[in-house]
Amino acid sequence: MEVCKLHAGSTRKYSVVNRLSSQPAQRKSNRRSARCLGVCLALLVWLGTYDDPTAWTAELPPGFSQVSGRHIDVITDMPLSDDLRELTRVFDAAVPGWCAAFALDEAKVADWHVEAFVMLERQRFIDAGFLPEPISHFANGFQYGDRLWVMEQASAYYLRHLLLHEGTHWVMTRKYGKMGPPWLMEGMAEWLGTHRWDGQKLTMGIIPQTREEVPYWGRIKLIQQELTDGVAPSLETILRYSDSAHLQQEAYAWSWAAIIFLKNHPDTSATFAKLLGQPMQGRDDANRWLFGQLKNKWPQLRLEWNATLTELEYGYDPSRSQLALSRTLRPLQSPQRIEVDAARSWQATGISVQAGTKVNIVAEGEFVVGGEPKPWPCFPDGVTLEYYRGQPLGKLQLAIVQPIAKEPDFSLPINAISVGAGGEFTMPQSGELQFRINETSGGLADNSGTISITVSP
Repeated sequence: MEVCKLHAGSTRKYSVVNRLSSQPAQRKSNRRSARCLGVCLALLVWLGTYDDPTAWTAELPPGFSQVSGRHIDVITDMPLSDDLRELTRVFDAAVPGWCAAFALDEAKVADWHVEAFVMLERQRFIDAGFLPEPISHFANGFQYGDRLWVMEQASAYYLRHLLLHEGTHWVMTRKYGKMGPPWLMEGMAEWLGTHRWDGQKLTMGIIPQTREEVPYWGRIKLIQQELTDGVAPSLETILRYSDSAHLQQEAYAWSWAAIIFLKNHPDTSATFAKLLGQPMQGRDDANRWLFGQLKNKWPQLRLEWNATLTELEYGYDPSRSQLALSRTLRPLQSPQRIEVDAARSWQATGISVQAGTKVNIVAEGEFVVGGEPKPWPCFPDGVTLEYYRGQPLGKLQLAIVQPIAKEPDFSLPINAISVGAGGEFTMPQSGELQFRINETSGGLADNSGTISITVSP
């Protein structure tokens, strides 16, 4: 499916988000992208003359229905089902979340209002004058001014996701006025579009616990597949995305991943918050500011980004899974004793080793993995009743990590070495020793206990 994206100067004219299916993404051909760019150029001409009328029509034509909320009118060519009726409640419930995300005064946005067209048959909206033909070639969603268009989807979740995604673009346009970097605009829309709705309460900006919670979303599967295939982009590549980057489906997933990292990692979270809090400049100015703020951290950030991608699965918990390097290191010259918390992922030791040296590791202690249906007592060799990534659940693991001095062509997963109860290990590279138990990020919260480790040269 094609995705078209257009920016005129620094003013955001419209956005398009394409559904990422649960199937592996297919690369677009050059010919197909060129055709899409031709459409975008035609839209640029049209948008330059569009006067954004205050009302499309006084009355709805036959075959259309409308349901309204405080901040939104939903107009559709489908019968008003419960799922469609609740879109207004979902959208209104999102406004406080948008205000919190972008430091907006709720009183200031009290009179903000948008029209959203939820479409089964695109041509009906064109014929009725609700959808100007020059902007009708988007795949699934589109925002211009105070109007949104979204296509009907195969799941109620993904229809809400699209509406919240385009609604985020609407709020960011009204907040910042000018277009920010593509990775930020699309990443924030993806972040706040990913949600949990129980019929009464809306939670935005979630990391889904399971694939079933977000049908037809597919971002995590795409990220893990490209990481496995060795084609995951570097963080700098994502931050340098051009205005045409989101012609490719993958760019939405990677922009979302960049938000997850920058928003949550302790080495970047304050800088990211400051970026959102200042007036939004053009892509180059905003990126220049961000790169400047992080210029002394890039070697460690490249490593920490790789670690985040390695852990970024359903249920990912940023509070427990952020690898960070120690500020100072000490060489391993005598036996060192370390405690590893079973409820956290990679844990820094402050111990540095050199490639080719031999290290003796002894691990002992009993800890608990999981709480439901019942706790599993566990030792450093793990429990063979369940496996994760080919190794027993709970087995002690080691990584040797160091800053990455030069921007890599691609991001790579962290290499985890199975240690278990210990033994003698030859260090494959120089760096800092880090330990964790073998478990998915989402499974760490209900663990308890520690492992005592002695590391000797």
